[in-house]
Formats: sequence, C-alpha cells, structure tokens
Amino acid sequence: MKPVKNKFGKGLSGPDQQLNSWAERFENLLNRPPPYDLQDVSPVHTDLLIDCNPPSRKEIIAAIKLLRNNEPAGPDDISGEPLKTDPEVAANLLFPVFENIWAEERMSSDWRKGYLGKIPRKGI
Repeated sequence: MKPVKNKFGKGLSGPDQQLNSWAERFENLLNRPPPYDLQDVSPVHTDLLIDCNPPSRKEIIAAIKLLRNNEPAGPDDISGEPLKTDPEVAANLLFPVFENIWAEERMSSDWRKGYLGKIPRKGI
C-alpha cells in the first residue's frame, strides 16, 4: 500500500483507513445531482460539415506521418517506423484495406485489441 492522505491532508497508514478514504472520495464524487436540468437546454440546429467519404490516400499518408517513433508495436506487431520509411508505398498498400473496411462497414476484431502498459516518468 502506498501512502494516502485524507481530505484534510492527514496521512492514512492502515489499509482499512485507506480503503475507507477512497470509498468516501468516490462516494462524494459520483453521487451528486446533475449540474443542470437537461430539459431546459434548447437544441442547437447546426449542420456539421462531416466528410462521410472513405479516407483518401492523402489522408492515409498524413496519418502515417503523424505516427510516433519508438512506440512499441501492438498486437499486429507493426510499429510506426516501417510505415514512415515510405508513406506513399504504405498508403498504397493500406488504401484497398481501408476501402474494403469502409464498403463492408466491418473490420477485423484484431484491430480492436491493444496493449496498455505503465510507463514510468523520469526521476520517479
């Protein structure tokens, strides 16, 4: 157990005290009345400009260029660096895949998976 402070700033040492403090904190945080009555809010009639066309090669290239370096690969074992070596070639390879996904409105269930890891900050 790591040290936890109560709402008055006093350190709590025992696990029971810490759990009670967390329970109280979330009880107060999550059990509040809504901030306003939603019936009083009038709807805004605005047409949003949303492009519903499949992604273009230019958009795929732009997305590839935004990939970060030194990121670990996900479940597909593809990191960003190989795609960034030649974004045009990567976009030409990915374009039919995205076009098929767009047309069928289905994608591989593997694409819904990801890794979540804790990365420590420097000095901690």
